[in-house]
Amino acid sequence: MREIYDDNETDNNDGLTTKDFQDLARHYIRAFFRGKVDEHGFEIDTEELLTQRNISLVLNLDICNGVPLIYEAMPQREKRKGRLPEDIELMLKLLNECAKMSIPKPFEAGLIAIYVEVCKGCKVDA
Repeated sequence: MREIYDDNETDNNDGLTTKDFQDLARHYIRAFFRGKVDEHGFEIDTEELLTQRNISLVLNLDICNGVPLIYEAMPQREKRKGRLPEDIELMLKLLNECAKMSIPKPFEAGLIAIYVEVCKGCKVDA
């Protein structure tokens, strides 16, 4: 996972700074987790999720590398006759939710990794 260092460093041709991207990550973390509950049923305080690690996950964990890490973190589910395993259904549900919220695709894996940690109690080693 690529780390972001300087708040004023531009990382593209649009003139957006690292701070701009970090602000976007904060925005999407707040939006995605608004109204969600943690693994114990308590509403999540989105401000507590705005750690440097979580911001880095959202900005740097791509879908190709993120999905295997997320699946490894989740307990293995039994196969269900005629249905997808629960972990795959959850992943598809969360990806669909991200799409409905117009969350940029590069941010989806990081948000789902945070979700798995906070809402399902599984540690993602990223």
